[in-house]
Amino acid sequence: MDLGQFKTFRSEDGRRLTFWRDGRGPLLVLHPGGPGLATSAEFFDFCGFADHFTLIKFNPRGMGGSGRPTDKRAYSFGDYADDLEQLRIFLDVERFSLFGTSRGGAVSIAYSVAYPNRVDRLILCATRAGRFDTDEGERVKAIKVRSGEPWFPSAMQAYQRLSTNQWETEEDLSQLVIRSLPLAFGHFGGPLAATLEAGREAFSHPNGDLHRGEEIPEPRDRVSDLEHIRAPTLVFQGTEDPLVPKRHGEEIARRVRGARLVLLEGVGHSFPWVDGRDRMREEIVTFLSRI
Repeated sequence: MDLGQFKTFRSEDGRRLTFWRDGRGPLLVLHPGGPGLATSAEFFDFCGFADHFTLIKFNPRGMGGSGRPTDKRAYSFGDYADDLEQLRIFLDVERFSLFGTSRGGAVSIAYSVAYPNRVDRLILCATRAGRFDTDEGERVKAIKVRSGEPWFPSAMQAYQRLSTNQWETEEDLSQLVIRSLPLAFGHFGGPLAATLEAGREAFSHPNGDLHRGEEIPEPRDRVSDLEHIRAPTLVFQGTEDPLVPKRHGEEIARRVRGARLVLLEGVGHSFPWVDGRDRMREEIVTFLSRI
């Protein structure tokens, strides 16, 4: 598979930032999830879109070759949004369309609010605007629905260790993330198992700086920001997402003026562009082609 060209540039403060450039056509910037867990390799095959768009698969700070900030607390949504603005300046474009998944969606919200004249169209996937910890009971209940699967004991043990920061090295952290990932699919096995294997690189080099403290920076509720988004917005939400309950997607679509919500039936949190490929491809092509 052609992964495109690996590009690097320097931010204004001298940090190295990286991305993969692939395809041809209108520009679409892709921001992975995380935080500090996923690289742009998460988009190893993004709905086969290299035949429709120029894909800019961005590596956020501290991931995929992008340098870590000296300040180990410099991972706020605003910090990530500022890096996206540095990317825009490097690409020498006035505006671009932006796709963010999971926490990358929250970063995309922050960027759209901070730089409203720079976002042409906004696509949010499996995204929460509020605090993560408010869903813990609901999340555990959804995960335990999978308890009859043969892979469940190992995946659940890894998830519990992640939740309580029981790891020593970043290699340990990577292995726990990869072991726990089957829990995040709507269903797991067959083609999706192959997807996880192909996408393993995305989670192989996590940023431990983000997970050594008591909490990830800026856990505050960002729901109020949604009402300040002015870009046309498309929201994808898997109906079987155990990490981001469906109501989050519904709330985002309700609060962002004119947003369209697309529910992906049976799709979970991990790699929804694989599990829901045909529907996502159709919706995104239509959305980005609309004048």
